[in-house]
Amino acid sequence: MIGVLTYDHPHRKTQDLLMRMKATGHDDVHVFAHTWAERDNFKPLIKHRPDEFIGISVEGMCENLGYRFEKCNHDKIDADKGQLFLIAGAGVINEKMVEKYEIINSHPGILPISRGLDAYKWAVYNGDPIGVTLYYVGHEVDTGLLIKSEIINVDFCDTFHGVARKIYDLEINMLANFKELIKNAPKTVLYADGTPTRRMPHRLEMKLFDRFDKLRKAQ
Repeated sequence: MIGVLTYDHPHRKTQDLLMRMKATGHDDVHVFAHTWAERDNFKPLIKHRPDEFIGISVEGMCENLGYRFEKCNHDKIDADKGQLFLIAGAGVINEKMVEKYEIINSHPGILPISRGLDAYKWAVYNGDPIGVTLYYVGHEVDTGLLIKSEIINVDFCDTFHGVARKIYDLEINMLANFKELIKNAPKTVLYADGTPTRRMPHRLEMKLFDRFDKLRKAQ
């Protein structure tokens, strides 16, 4: 049984991951949905993550796909030791869960270079490699054991949002195909490298398209 951690709320990444898993033959899926809490989130100037969803609840989607659904707080999950979980949506994972279970996450940045929030934006701003990292979750933010990282090259004809979509699609693809990817996983330790980034402030977001244009023209 494969566990999927998410929110008890319509959620685009959860929707796309569950549908991709069903399409690729995963029938033994158990979805654990954490209570959703509305927050006054920071409003970015540049939105780069897709958030459209089909409007059905996660529970309803699981029913339609034939997946088990359980509403619970993630720090109170009762599963066998060594259970494997995929993260579709979750906050900071409880340390007891990290100790007891194998938890796989796909991060929209190359670790350990781009740790934290808005990894793609910060990579563009700093001129760092752009891509996705699949890894076993460790005790600190965006640390653990490497499964696979893949760099996305910026081509001359690319757009900022086009590359953002490539990153998102790669995140879903890596998670849905984790069984194949873990067979040859190097399990290199991903140490904490500096302080994880926070949401990019508006004054820096205003410079993003110029920074991206320089990357594009360098190709």
